[in-house]
Amino acid sequence: MLKKVFLPLISAVLAAVLISGSALAAADGPTPIRVRGRVTAVDAAAGKFRLETPDGETVTFFVDENTRYRGQLESLDDMQEGWLAGVGAVERDGKLWARLVIAGERPERPEQGAFPPPPPDPGGARPGSPGFFSG
Repeated sequence: MLKKVFLPLISAVLAAVLISGSALAAADGPTPIRVRGRVTAVDAAAGKFRLETPDGETVTFFVDENTRYRGQLESLDDMQEGWLAGVGAVERDGKLWARLVIAGERPERPEQGAFPPPPPDPGGARPGSPGFFSG
């Protein structure tokens, strides 16, 4: 279920950002590229990282001062191999330059039918009971 929520959320955010960005771009400006996949390599010193897409394609992205980060990272230094990521990029000088990177690890999935424990009993004071408003 989390995959059904997390990946479409990344796609929706990327689409919104890229649509708004493309409205500001010149008619002959670079065409935004959207890619999502799993992080397979990170080289923060070189300012680049690599994704493997769901169909097995490997894509390398470069970052610069114009790259924005969302999700569980604030910079490329925070990115980890194995994370899921969505990237909005433009092609320039034969390289893909990331403009938006949304990445993070997939949250742990609870066992089927497992629920969190109930909150602690506040001492018997429940709405409608005599001691509820008396503290």
